[in-house]
Amino acid sequence: MLIKELYEDSIKYEESFIAHYILFLLQEGRISLADDVNKLKLVKADEHKFWQLYKQNPLGFSLIKVFALKHSGKIFVFIFAKDKSEAISFFQQTFNQKPINCHEYSLDTPMNLGNRFLSFRDLRKETNEFPSLIGFYEKNYG
Repeated sequence: MLIKELYEDSIKYEESFIAHYILFLLQEGRISLADDVNKLKLVKADEHKFWQLYKQNPLGFSLIKVFALKHSGKIFVFIFAKDKSEAISFFQQTFNQKPINCHEYSLDTPMNLGNRFLSFRDLRKETNEFPSLIGFYEKNYG
């Protein structure tokens, strides 16, 4: 696999760390898009400079993730938030109780919304405020 392919995939799937790491090494002239990905193992980056770039987020990745929080026996609540603690806090403020558990879900998980199927990634693009409640899911056991 070429670095170009990994870079394109990391942008497509919003893998912020690897995408910014490749961008940094490209800017430093340490790699090229035509190199094999194994070259990434051989190249050492200036960690301080890299973290500065990473914090600036020049690729504009969204920091919002999706979390499933168990409300009761079969009821789960999906929430967009920056991290697990923000999701739990939002849940507690909204429902005046602690969630039974909290798990991060992939943004590429499909869900049925009325008459259309969307991924959480698509739905996030339609959402303006964060953290926010996405919806409820009742799990059927058995």
